[in-house]
Amino acid sequence: MSLRDLLVQREVTRALIVDDALDTVPLAADLDNYADEWSTFAADLNDHQRELINRAWPDGKGFRFTEKIVQNEYVAAIWRLRDELGEVAKALFARYVANHANDLAHVDVAHRRLKEFGLKCTLRGRSFSTEAQATDLIVIDLYLGGAQNQQAFNLSKELLREAVAKRAANPPLVLLISRSSYLEANRDEFRDSVGLTDSGFRILPKQDLDVPGRLERQLERLATNAEETRKLARFFHSLETGIAQAAARTVKGMRRLKLSDIAQVQQLLLEFEGEPTGSYLVDVFDRVLQHEIEAEKGIINSALELNGIKSINHPPPYVAGSPELQDLVQRILSQNPERLRLKSSPEWPVSFGDILRVAAPAVDVPVDKESERTKPFPVEVGLNEVLLVLTPACDLQRGAAPRVLLLVGDVHPVDRTAWKYGSDSRTPAIMLDGQLSWIAWRMKHIDTVSWHDLRLALAHGTVRIVARLREAPALEIQQRLLSGLGRVGLIAPLPATFPVSIEAYVPNALTHSEGAGSRLSLAKMVSAGLVQTKGLAAL
Repeated sequence: MSLRDLLVQREVTRALIVDDALDTVPLAADLDNYADEWSTFAADLNDHQRELINRAWPDGKGFRFTEKIVQNEYVAAIWRLRDELGEVAKALFARYVANHANDLAHVDVAHRRLKEFGLKCTLRGRSFSTEAQATDLIVIDLYLGGAQNQQAFNLSKELLREAVAKRAANPPLVLLISRSSYLEANRDEFRDSVGLTDSGFRILPKQDLDVPGRLERQLERLATNAEETRKLARFFHSLETGIAQAAARTVKGMRRLKLSDIAQVQQLLLEFEGEPTGSYLVDVFDRVLQHEIEAEKGIINSALELNGIKSINHPPPYVAGSPELQDLVQRILSQNPERLRLKSSPEWPVSFGDILRVAAPAVDVPVDKESERTKPFPVEVGLNEVLLVLTPACDLQRGAAPRVLLLVGDVHPVDRTAWKYGSDSRTPAIMLDGQLSWIAWRMKHIDTVSWHDLRLALAHGTVRIVARLREAPALEIQQRLLSGLGRVGLIAPLPATFPVSIEAYVPNALTHSEGAGSRLSLAKMVSAGLVQTKGLAAL
């Protein structure tokens, strides 16, 4: 299928090219780094020329020159009078005109190439919001400003974000172009700031617009993913609006709780369980919010549409994994670090699922086994090992267990060199001390520590709580550990036996008088050395 046919099939037929070069009048920001030009301009202006500018922009009479050059009206007045002002204006705008002509040439190339593929093109400058509502593809410059600076970059993001927000459930495909070498480096920030899905967003240097195959490849990728991109966009839009409504309903319901209700919960439940009120209410909010999110029909309907996405069309990157996917996984498996401040019990320092890391011993402090401060942690682990708290949550909250059960795990960075397949006892992604890692749990390596030693270690910084697994992943590891500990060794059963008889036909194996292919008894075959017997056959 040709690219033209693919674009028609995926309903990508209209394109909008957005570039500041299409604006007929420059802004003050386009001349932001023109300090030398402005100084020369101010020095060369005569009284007649100043009078012409004052008449074109009478509101600027009370401004100093340094205040005028940052006003769009002042720059516009000079631009419109540039023929009358002569060489002084020509020198001011010389660099701008050259860059403007270069950008216009790239716009012409983009326009011509898109028309070759059957796209109906519209050209606009920095005012394009109206046209963006009725287009399938937006080709936009990374910097909407002649200065090519951070301000121009922010303007490009802001204007596109405002335009796309009006059609968030059905956003256009976006191709980001630039002549800047910072295009690749700014890709992710631009995509995330505008709120685009990755499959509906591509980049291309302006100098590659006319290189055979470059523009075609990006358009083909955008068109191929267009249908799935629209489904994802509807899902994300439904999530954004649905979560806000679900959160409002959740908060509305929880506001109805009276202080007497909270006091009753404390007396009947929390005081017996030993759980703080704040931690409990956060857990309640979490469950109720999930219930309300599940009630959003828009989220469920758009999620059903995602069932039609075929993985065969989008093969997963087994060789080079996606860091974005791993980041989502670690958010699913572990709580936010801020949540660690909410303990499950005010009296006991650790919670079920806490991951502990033992600090390296101080080099300049001698270890004194009699000193509480320098006493080493009783569980020996390396710097690349962590400990998972697996004592049941109720025992931790009530202090029912005299010692804390710990499982040892090896920490590895999430990269292709350290990843190992074949182990189910792992936490595939978790953030530890700011580094995305994975943990291989040693299901045969468990240990315990007393509350006294654990409190001392946490108080003196010998041990730190670096993360906390969510309840389900922690329970899964706990049950794997307990099932392994509960294995029973039994004596191996004896093999069953039964008698057998064998008939064999062996050509030319005996004397010629027996004849080839004659029927032989087992006894003759044994005597001839053809069969060896060792008693009864085993089953």
